[in-house]
Amino acid sequence: TMHADREGAAHLLRSAGANLLQAFVAARKDKAGTTGFFREAFDRSADPCLEGRANRVLEYLQSRSQVPGAALGAVGTQPPPGDLAVELPAEGASPKAVVGEYLRVFVNECTWRWAVQEGVDYDIAKVERQQEVSLEAFARLCNATTFEVALLARDVATDMPARQWEVKLEDGTWSPYGIETSEALERARLFGDPLCQVKVRHWVYEVHLGHMLQMNFKTKKERPVRCVERCDDKGGGRGRLPLADIKASILYFVELETLAPAKTAATMPAAASRRSDDSDDEGGRDSCAAVPAAGMLPGDVRSSSAPSRSG
Repeated sequence: TMHADREGAAHLLRSAGANLLQAFVAARKDKAGTTGFFREAFDRSADPCLEGRANRVLEYLQSRSQVPGAALGAVGTQPPPGDLAVELPAEGASPKAVVGEYLRVFVNECTWRWAVQEGVDYDIAKVERQQEVSLEAFARLCNATTFEVALLARDVATDMPARQWEVKLEDGTWSPYGIETSEALERARLFGDPLCQVKVRHWVYEVHLGHMLQMNFKTKKERPVRCVERCDDKGGGRGRLPLADIKASILYFVELETLAPAKTAATMPAAASRRSDDSDDEGGRDSCAAVPAAGMLPGDVRSSSAPSRSG
């Protein structure tokens, strides 16, 4: 974890675990086996920093997923790592350039989710999403509202408070959910959704946003949940923008017809403002994302993993 305080380290930490598991699946089906993985992707003599380690794993995955006819099973049907990794432009780039890069990744996330829903290969979904018969269905996942909510949930706006979702344990302490889960729950709060199903390891829970309770589907045990403001003191920073710039940039891409307009009559900002004054004992929570073996889709709405204790 050298240089873990660098810009972009949070994204690497967020995706590294899933990428490592995906690489393990690929290695078991590759001719060189796991030994080949350690030689190529986990060489201890290589760059020891966080970015170096993560990049070697991504390069390993990229090379395997691009081999024509490689017998990699599900791994071959998933997006190349670069499709889901945000590569922010240089410092001083325009808000449109920054939001455009977030949009590129968001569209790919939505494409993957849509591919899973439709039961088609990711590469096929990239083509089919642009067909006239699929435009409306894809726009329900990928539009101005869902994109803005995703950016706000990921704490891209400099003038919106960062939030962390937590669950109360037996000893009375509050345990924070994982990054992806907390982001997904914050998206649900902004949308004003009433219920959510989340998967934590092998446990499945339903969270009632109005009552702020998490219920275990199997045991029916309930635990309180809450949403609190997180003090990150990240300031502006590369990749973070004022909300007005985010909204203006989104409108720009809608006008270019790069992004579908909002699909609901009730706009997202109204939902966000309705809950903007939540205290520690209030908040909302819903969507969490269950995705294929490569890991989480931050834009999904269903289930997600989080470091919460069972029960």
